[in-house]
Amino acid sequence: SSDLTDASGVVSVKALTNQDIDAGVGAGGLAVAATGGASGAISGFLVTANNQIHVDTKARVNGESGNSMLTADRMHLWARDESAIDATVGAVSIGFSYAPGFAGSLTIDVALANNEISSHVEASVDTSTITVNAAGESTIVAEQNAEIDALSIAVALGAGISTGGLALAVTGAGANSINSITGDTKAFLSNSTLTNSSSLPASSEVDLALNATNASDIDATIVAVALAAAGSLGSMGGAASVPIGAAVTENKIGSASDRNEVKAYI
Repeated sequence: SSDLTDASGVVSVKALTNQDIDAGVGAGGLAVAATGGASGAISGFLVTANNQIHVDTKARVNGESGNSMLTADRMHLWARDESAIDATVGAVSIGFSYAPGFAGSLTIDVALANNEISSHVEASVDTSTITVNAAGESTIVAEQNAEIDALSIAVALGAGISTGGLALAVTGAGANSINSITGDTKAFLSNSTLTNSSSLPASSEVDLALNATNASDIDATIVAVALAAAGSLGSMGGAASVPIGAAVTENKIGSASDRNEVKAYI
């Protein structure tokens, strides 16, 4: 709680958050097996990334322990969050097996990403008396512009070739991305008084504009590719290929039980 009673000109209180996470995680592997009898090749990776930003951004005139006094020509309060997460997660594995007898190849890749921004933005006047000395507009502005850009890729390639026996190739690729942006955006005047100076002419216009905006954005791309090939060159042999792929994403800005609030009020 502070008093500012002799200010001339404009009083501006600004708070800006510009936190950024730029993360890239990748893994790749190659497995090759060849023999005169039976052979098998196995390759697989699990790649994960967990990125979080938790922040409060506030521009305030607050009389917590008593009524705060501010006198100026005009007043501007501005709070803005521009936090961002740019995350890329990728896994690639290749398996190849060759044998006259049994030839088997097993490749499995999983790429997981969790990205979270929890941000509260507030521009406020609370328990205060604001006196403006000049005509014009005073503003209280809160802006939320958090952004998540996520890319998850999993690729699994496998091949088995037998010249006379059984050839089997099994591949699995899974990619998952969970992205969320939560938090409230508020611009308000509470338990306070905004008045014009007695020195102002009666015809002078003193305006107050309150603005709260939330332009949060999530851009998520999820790719899973599984390719399997098996071949037997003998008339008594057999071949089988089993590719399995799954790509899942969950993106939330707020939630059904805890909605992001965007409020401008007096």
